[in-house]
Parts: sequence; C-alpha cells; structure tokens
Amino acid sequence: MLKSQIDTPEVELEVMRAAAQRLNNTHHHLSVAFEHGHWWASCADCGGAWDAVDCQRDGADYIDFEQVSDGDNYCMDEYRRFIARAHARRKL
Repeated sequence: MLKSQIDTPEVELEVMRAAAQRLNNTHHHLSVAFEHGHWWASCADCGGAWDAVDCQRDGADYIDFEQVSDGDNYCMDEYRRFIARAHARRKL
C-alpha cells in the first residue's frame, strides 16, 4: 500500500512535514486531512487544495503534492506583493 493511502499518526506527520517544505513558501496556514482513502493538504487563507502523492527519486520514497484547486489566489497575490516590496527595498 502507498504511504499516501495509510491513515496513521506517523504518516500524518510525514505528510504535514512535506506540505510545510513544499507549499509553505506561499501558503502559511496549511492543514492535512485523510479523506476518501488518501491524504490532502489545504490552505485556510486561500482555499487551495492538494492531493498527496507518492513519489520516488534515486531510490528514496517521498510525498509530493498535486494541486487540485487554486482557491482564490490570495496567498499567491500576497507572495507577489512581498517579493515586489523586497525588490523595491533593495533598490533604495
């Protein structure tokens, strides 16, 4: 059975860590839930949703995410504004 299809506290922690590593650049209020037989991540700020998927690279297994909903793009808009402010400060 694939990890993304196992509902245990250990896998939940792994999914949450993976979400924090891969999605936390722009999404800061993430949560994970096991529904419909596999793990999902969602953002409370923008409503974006991702399906946790099992991947393998160089013999190592890991969890990655496939976006299934953009939500309202609030987080991406905030991220772009943050980057623009950072560039503007550097030019001063």
